[in-house]
Amino acid sequence: MAHTIRLRGAWNLEKQTAPGGGYDLVRLKREFGYSSGLKSASRVWLAITTLGTQATAELNGRALGRIDGQCDFNDKGAGPGPSRFDVTAVLQPRNMLTIQFSLPDLQPEERSADDWADVRLEIEE
Repeated sequence: MAHTIRLRGAWNLEKQTAPGGGYDLVRLKREFGYSSGLKSASRVWLAITTLGTQATAELNGRALGRIDGQCDFNDKGAGPGPSRFDVTAVLQPRNMLTIQFSLPDLQPEERSADDWADVRLEIEE
């Protein structure tokens, strides 16, 4: 049976404007602990949806891969699914997740980090 933990709130949003007025670089960072629910897991997946742009994900300094810019669930479960990464071997007692992407003319102050991405741990027992 699978269990899901959503990683909401507590995101740190960092923005850098590219020299010459190019694309803005945005980093979403969030710490989370290795909860007791993860200790008995046979497999832990990091699933990221609704970003709306291509991005990269990193956990504890280790690159996980690219996030498809069109990942988006709808209420019927149709359409492309999330970008999923097996993070079982990467998890530590304290973890730092970083999602990085570029967008033109971004105004991140107008949006919370939760508006950019739906991030969750999917735990397989």
